[in-house]
Amino acid sequence: MPMLPLFTLRTIAHLSVWTFAALLAVLTTQAQPLLNIDFGNRSTQADKVGPAAIGLGSADYWNLYSFPFENFGALPVLKWSDGTVSGAGLTMANGPGTWGNEHPDTMFVVYSYSSGTIVVTLTNLPTALYSFYVYAHGGPPDNYNSIVSLESAGVSYGEKATTTGTGWRSTLWKEGDHYLLFQDVRVQQDSPVRLLVKPGASGTACLNGLQILSNKQSPIPPDCTPATSGLVGWWRADGDAKDSADSNHGSLQNGAAIGPGKVGQSFQLDGADDFVLVPASTSLSSASFTLTAWVNPTDVSAYRPILEFGGTTGPVGVHIWQSVNPEVTALSPGALFANVREESLGNHFIGTAGGLIKAGQWTHIALTYDGVGGQAALYVNGASIVTKNLGVFTPRTAMNFNIGRRPQGTSEGLPGLAFIGSIDEVAMFSRALSADEILNVCAVNDGIPDSWRQTYFGAGFRTDPRVVATADPDGDGANNFQEFLGGTNPLEKDSVPSVPLSVSTWAGSEPGGRDGFRTGATFNGVSFLTSDSRGRIWATEPVLTGFDTVGIGGHRIRIIDTDGIVSTYAGSSEPGLVEGPAAGARFSAPSALVFDSLGNAFVADRVNHRIRKVDAAGMVSTFAGSTRGYRDGTGAGAQFDVPIGLSIDSQNNLYVADFFNICIRKVTPQGEVTTYAGSLGNRGRQDGDRRTATFDSPVGLAIGEDGALWVTDWSNGLIRKIDPSGIVSTFASGLPFVEFIRVDQEGSVYASAPLPQHGLHKFRPDGSQAWSLRNPVGFKDGPASEAQVGHYGDTLVLPDGNVLLADPANNRIRLLTIGVPPLVEISPNGGKFENSVTVALSTSVTTVLNAALRYTLDGSAPTASSPRYNEPITISTAVTLQARLFVNEFPVSDIASATFTPPAPAFVNRVLNLTGNGGYVAIPSSPALQSASAITIEMWLYPLPTADNPTPYFLSKGDGQGGVTSARTYDLSWSSDGRLFFSVYAGQSTWALLGSRAPARRWTHVAATYDSLEGSFRLYTNGLLAASTSTDVTGQFPLKGQALRQTSLPLNLGAYPQIAGSFAVGDIDEVRIWNRALSPAEILAGIPRRLTGAAADLAAYWNFDDGTARDITGKGNDGTFVGGATTRVIPGFDVIHGQLGFTGYGFTRRGLLVLKIGAPVGAVVRTEASANLLQWQPIGRMTNTTGLIEFTDPDTLSFENRFYRAVAE
Repeated sequence: MPMLPLFTLRTIAHLSVWTFAALLAVLTTQAQPLLNIDFGNRSTQADKVGPAAIGLGSADYWNLYSFPFENFGALPVLKWSDGTVSGAGLTMANGPGTWGNEHPDTMFVVYSYSSGTIVVTLTNLPTALYSFYVYAHGGPPDNYNSIVSLESAGVSYGEKATTTGTGWRSTLWKEGDHYLLFQDVRVQQDSPVRLLVKPGASGTACLNGLQILSNKQSPIPPDCTPATSGLVGWWRADGDAKDSADSNHGSLQNGAAIGPGKVGQSFQLDGADDFVLVPASTSLSSASFTLTAWVNPTDVSAYRPILEFGGTTGPVGVHIWQSVNPEVTALSPGALFANVREESLGNHFIGTAGGLIKAGQWTHIALTYDGVGGQAALYVNGASIVTKNLGVFTPRTAMNFNIGRRPQGTSEGLPGLAFIGSIDEVAMFSRALSADEILNVCAVNDGIPDSWRQTYFGAGFRTDPRVVATADPDGDGANNFQEFLGGTNPLEKDSVPSVPLSVSTWAGSEPGGRDGFRTGATFNGVSFLTSDSRGRIWATEPVLTGFDTVGIGGHRIRIIDTDGIVSTYAGSSEPGLVEGPAAGARFSAPSALVFDSLGNAFVADRVNHRIRKVDAAGMVSTFAGSTRGYRDGTGAGAQFDVPIGLSIDSQNNLYVADFFNICIRKVTPQGEVTTYAGSLGNRGRQDGDRRTATFDSPVGLAIGEDGALWVTDWSNGLIRKIDPSGIVSTFASGLPFVEFIRVDQEGSVYASAPLPQHGLHKFRPDGSQAWSLRNPVGFKDGPASEAQVGHYGDTLVLPDGNVLLADPANNRIRLLTIGVPPLVEISPNGGKFENSVTVALSTSVTTVLNAALRYTLDGSAPTASSPRYNEPITISTAVTLQARLFVNEFPVSDIASATFTPPAPAFVNRVLNLTGNGGYVAIPSSPALQSASAITIEMWLYPLPTADNPTPYFLSKGDGQGGVTSARTYDLSWSSDGRLFFSVYAGQSTWALLGSRAPARRWTHVAATYDSLEGSFRLYTNGLLAASTSTDVTGQFPLKGQALRQTSLPLNLGAYPQIAGSFAVGDIDEVRIWNRALSPAEILAGIPRRLTGAAADLAAYWNFDDGTARDITGKGNDGTFVGGATTRVIPGFDVIHGQLGFTGYGFTRRGLLVLKIGAPVGAVVRTEASANLLQWQPIGRMTNTTGLIEFTDPDTLSFENRFYRAVAE
């Protein structure tokens, strides 16, 4: 039962539940704040709720610009989506009024309209790069459009128009229909942003809303600076074509312009004749080099030059083109191609497949050539796509450098051909950069700002391989992207964005007081947890019916040792006040428990109003307190009123949360009680000196490593901190009825607030919230986002970082597994499936722009060109699915992998089918079948009677004629009356056995063993001994010592070919020959089994299931079908596990089950079947006549477990 009674909280509303996908979204949004603005009329519409194109959900704050101008034409203070003040403001001009219409989203219900140009001005936006989502449409009528442009920091980001259509009325959040997106808008805080919305064909401009996304915590990244080592040219396109690395300045040719770029501005080229000319320079000519650039082509359907060395006459030099197939230098849309041409004009091609460069998207490209080893490589978006050894030569780069065009007048083909689109941040190095350097060059654009990397890795971060998004430099299991999202330090292992991943039951089950192993033990109201110096967990069980009243059950102190065994140390289910040995002591709602440095335990005995002591010898006594009240004093001279929380400092001073006295009491090791903070009856929330500070019902206490005392102020919903100097401050607020508190070694604070928020919260030492776990009330283990908790009690942080949570309402101790949530999850995460399986991919990153899950189904690593995940994937064949998260086409996660396997092909049982017309299987002689001292022969027989062959042979080893026994080794024949005749030929005589348990038209398992060392010859049918002998047929010669004759003779199945009338009719299956005599138990156990052929001493094995007479052992005893012998498929299965009678194993063949039972002869028995040995289904009833019963299971048999039993009635 909860520590605080539920009836006191009935009027408190239950707040929303946070999932951990939402938690990470919160973290992401904190890193990239969002401004939401709705243009409408407060008097005619509800406030906008829910996300638009981006956002978390209904918790998002929306700024409403309401008409008529209640804010005098302005919103002077805009708030971020989390409700915090941004400092930015908004004004509007030429937006005279509002209009309304029907729409499922309130943003579109009412909007601003104008026949002129609506001008929105944003001021004081923090300096950063932004994305603007502009919601606009045209009308009336609605099927016209509005034209939107955006200006910032003196740069125009172009003009875009909404789609001329009505799609925005019926669907939501389509770019072009509902909103226009302006990305990478560079904003300076002292420069306004202007948004202009003008009419399209309808003559009316309509503005619905605006969303602005950026990175509030970081300003604009420092200027994009490539790795400095070897940098010989850097053309940034920020206003001109100057070289920012050297003096290789270029010039804009034929109308080439400057416009919005990937980083700042870029070269704008029209595809006709625009280009940038950089004159030839010795600094741009080297034996090794790297060329890099950002490209955004308008079109990739044709091949066009990107970068090219060449003059106005003669052949060109090194060049990089788009959309060229490297094998035949023909069209390949979206490919990247380079010719590292040598000075002597030799061509050296290297290129990628198509589809990597996309129209209308920024793509980072790089070409490297190592003049020492001859290795070249092409990179796309930081990933090495192709490497090739081109040989060692001098590259042809001592020429003009042309950005975006092949020079006019060159002797090469296609002179004057030009690039159409934008090119930015062109750079050249006089060395071949490494793969890590390529990834870091020019702001890899993986969603992590340069300023973040520079903060942790220094100014040289671009050449530091540790800065890649997927790197984990501190080895804490979180890569740089996860550390960035979580606001943690990538270089400190203890700073890790860990959250609860799952909730499981660690100890307890149903209510009770049973000792035992963790989950086999029971608790009643377990609420408080602590650990001792030996690593044992101590738990107390207060059972309350009110703040100061108790019920039956609990009132114990329990210990869980390091082996997981729960034992009762003190107390009983009956509350009371009894001192003495722990076993006989009694408590009344024992609550918090702590240990001093001597190993003594102290317990807040809540409803006895005392602090009890349990010494190392297990003796319980009252350390401080007596009757209920308030009095400072020593020992029993002091009084408390419902002491709940308890903590202890390094000097063994105790601190007590004295709930109804509204203060914190201090108890010295000598038992002297004083008031440490707060005062009797003086409720409040005043901070300051501890002696004048006020509280309102303190409950939980904890002492940190620095000696500070932490207090949960229950009614105030606060976490208070009392520093070592005695100053009280408020650490966290907004936590109604917060109860339990724990501080770990790193100074992180864990606080449980059971109701109404029903959650567990972790705060970092600086007061920021690391995570919050809120679940519905109930009981359910599973992922943190799906689990249910009855009542959030005390916590205990384990050495491995996981957290134990007392759940008194469920009488359990729960385990919170703490870890870094994977960026990519696959559900289900692999396994076998029937027919097909639907697989979902998910990511916890929900608000990062241009994030995309990409996957492959062939086991290869996903790349930026792999399929993008948009909907669940249906899998019907064996595949290994690999998935990875990309941001702006750069990988930011590890690869998640799952293998899916369809069921094995349905088993088809085949048998050797014999028609008696000269058909059999011939098996040549082999060394594996030449054992002379001992053998076992097994097979299943299904004989059919025939008048033509009255004594058919189902097996023979020999080639003798008629009665010439000297050419025989052994044989098995059958007569139509069901008798089996098995003969062996050894020494100078013949040994034969006659059995009678192989009736016609029924499957019978037959086994024969011969052991000359033991002197035994036995015949078994269906696992039962049918006959045995130790002498020959004359009765004169003992078998012992008689070796088999002629073991090198061939083997035949289904006939003795040299004997007339020996051809069998019927079926044979599972023929096995062993080079030793199996025991009776081995024969019985092997009847229901199909073998792999690898068993020891197995000389040969034929099961015919593949339609051949192949020897499964691989020892070369393959047979040949002769005279029309063949195989056929029969119903039934080889292996059905069973229970033999009351004790052993049963077996079946083709649906027939044979059980040996222990019931008396004449008893009526009931046969039953089960799949799990728990639920049994009746099959039939029969009278036991021989101790061996046979029956058929009417259900379809399968390879699942199938157990049988016979029960005497």
